[in-house]
Amino acid sequence: MIRDLNKLDLMIAALYLRYRRRDDHWLSAFWTKLFFGFLGMVWSWCLFEWSLYLIGLPRPEFIHEPYLIGIVYGHWILSGFIIHIFTLSFEDLSTIDLYPEDYIRGNKLAFYLTIITIVIVPASLMWLDKQ
Repeated sequence: MIRDLNKLDLMIAALYLRYRRRDDHWLSAFWTKLFFGFLGMVWSWCLFEWSLYLIGLPRPEFIHEPYLIGIVYGHWILSGFIIHIFTLSFEDLSTIDLYPEDYIRGNKLAFYLTIITIVIVPASLMWLDKQ
């Protein structure tokens, strides 16, 4: 049993343990970290747009449709790699066991983070698009 994980590691461990029963270890850990990489990508994109707005710079118009998909996937891969480097390793996840209250807390935190991301990021980007 592990105690004293930071919130991101707790969320990753709880989601990993939640979906571990369905898939093998490596794939479960990969999908969990890929999900948090996606959330990190969305938040960093939102922060980039807000920083451009607050500094007063125009939004970039040089990104055309064929290149946008490559930029999005590249940013997602980079965010997933950063999450992978700074959180629990795959070996730690394979041996992790949480207390029931930590498991529930980690799943709740991950759910709340996902809902906040679904609500705040698109709303703020739509507001910025009108400006």
